[in-house]
Amino acid sequence: MYVYNKTYVVAVSIGIVILGCSCGYATRSKCSDDSDCAECQTCVGGRCQAAEEICGDGLDNDCDGKTDEDCTDFCDGVVCDTPPLRKCLDGTTLRYYDAPGQCVEGACDYPENDYTCDQGCEGDRCVEDACIGIRCDDSNPCTDDDCDPATGCVYAQNSDPCDDGDLCTEGDLCSGGSCRSGGAVDCDDGLDCTEDSCIADSGCKNQPVDSRCNDDDPCTDDICSASSGCNHVFNTEPCDDGKTCTVNDACNLGTCQGTPVDADGDGYLPIECGGDDCDDEDFNTNPGAEEVCNQKDSNCDGLVDMVGEDLCHYEAFCSKGEMVFCNDAPGPTTAPIVIDENAVWCASNSPLLLETNLVVLNDALLSIGPCTEIRASDDVYFNVRGQLDVVGHSAQTVTFTSDSSMPDRGSWGGIHVQDQSDAKVGLFAADVEYAVKGIATSGCGYGCTISIEKCTFKNNEYAIYGYIWDEDRIIQIVDTMILDNTCGTNGGPKTLIGCTLSGNDCGVCVGEHVSLNGCNISDNIIGIEGGRGTVANCNIANNSQAGVVNMAEGFVLTGNTIIENGIGIITSAYDGKVSPSHRNTICDNVEYDIKMDTSFDLDATNNWWCTTEGGEISSRIWDVYDDASLGRVIYEPFLTEEP
Repeated sequence: MYVYNKTYVVAVSIGIVILGCSCGYATRSKCSDDSDCAECQTCVGGRCQAAEEICGDGLDNDCDGKTDEDCTDFCDGVVCDTPPLRKCLDGTTLRYYDAPGQCVEGACDYPENDYTCDQGCEGDRCVEDACIGIRCDDSNPCTDDDCDPATGCVYAQNSDPCDDGDLCTEGDLCSGGSCRSGGAVDCDDGLDCTEDSCIADSGCKNQPVDSRCNDDDPCTDDICSASSGCNHVFNTEPCDDGKTCTVNDACNLGTCQGTPVDADGDGYLPIECGGDDCDDEDFNTNPGAEEVCNQKDSNCDGLVDMVGEDLCHYEAFCSKGEMVFCNDAPGPTTAPIVIDENAVWCASNSPLLLETNLVVLNDALLSIGPCTEIRASDDVYFNVRGQLDVVGHSAQTVTFTSDSSMPDRGSWGGIHVQDQSDAKVGLFAADVEYAVKGIATSGCGYGCTISIEKCTFKNNEYAIYGYIWDEDRIIQIVDTMILDNTCGTNGGPKTLIGCTLSGNDCGVCVGEHVSLNGCNISDNIIGIEGGRGTVANCNIANNSQAGVVNMAEGFVLTGNTIIENGIGIITSAYDGKVSPSHRNTICDNVEYDIKMDTSFDLDATNNWWCTTEGGEISSRIWDVYDDASLGRVIYEPFLTEEP
């Protein structure tokens, strides 16, 4: 570039102290340039900071009321490259100044040059050469600066590389005297977790975005680093390991870990979690616990209220709320004639042979465990005056049977709760067969109790016979099978709940105050024979002669199904009145649904007859309209749908 000296003038104040500077303060600490900061502050590293004093500029830069304080070199940072403008001193002399000049105590000094123009000086140039004493520099990188002696400075456009001031472009080139932007700068830092962008005055920005590092692992804190990318730092946060057998789950070294569950804190894990605690809600139930009488498997050996290997190999079982222990005498064992102190019969002693009549005296308790068999010789009775507690199991019952090689109904006497005694008899899961009377009493004392549950009475003459003197102490029979006996039950009072009476000559024989609820009475010759009582919600079906016979005063039928019997109901009245029958289903019996055998009327209203035709209902009833000596069956109103 052809350059001459070009004259400029700069006025600089030297040593002037400016007092009373009133400076503002920054209203924010973050900045992108100085304009974001208050007076006397500058933007450094994105933060506003107090300005520093600049030596030699004659200004109070830091607004502390002092100018150029602590400065030893006023020329520090002063650049002298703008000389004063040239000028004609007269018609022939041109004065111009050399550049660069020199800084003296903060002020620029440019040497003067006086030039004599041969053809005269006009304005600020020699007539013969306009280029003397000037520098042709328009500070435009897109022009080539030159000087024509005739006209002065000449600026020719170029196509050189340049900088458009936008940090987001590269490859800028000059065109038409201006700097034209090139292509966009590639700000991709190669990290997937940064948001890459560009700002014109600051350039590329690569902002870390932590969410892009999500590894779906709750045990790591996912962090994006602008230098290294994704980092996954282990934490100790609560978590869920997805296992039902752990609690207090928490992260440890990148893994969710929980404490094995032990809900009752007894030191044993539950079976469902690979342990051997059969009840993790009970501290006192675990393999190390002692078996006690609580209707639970206390020691988790698979046996409830028992100690042993299985239901036929045990050392102890619960009787009357206490654990009783077996003796080690191997069976077969001959039973004693008299039991006058507490005794225990177990499967290991089985079979127990009753060769003569046996009696349990008043102060004695005989406990019999599951899988035990008692075999009685012909006509032998098992008599009870004290306590008999039979504790069988649904899978391994206690069996009372005949020792005969060809047993039949009545081969042995049966269990006899002796009259006037205050015996307490409990039969649970017992089988009683081939007896004259499976269990019987002709009236035990006022302190007597008899309970029968989940038992089976079959092939006896009488399955359950007799009554207790105290009417408040009813013989309780629950969930019991009464099968193929001459008579299922006889005498009263008794309560049968959920029982099955089937294959008997008579299911329920004549008795007083017998109550049946939810029982199945089917396939007998006679289902229920008379007396007083209540039969509710039972199935009375397929009894060949009759479902119900000899309904007397106080006998109530309600909510039963009475179908497909020889005759549904045969009524008689011993005390001059027949009790009502309501909300039963009575139909499809072979001969009659109801046959009267008394002159008193029967209230049979509000039953379902499997039809709504009154004439059809009437045709299934034998009463006064068929025999003038009989009473009337009053069946209207009747139900119009099955109850």
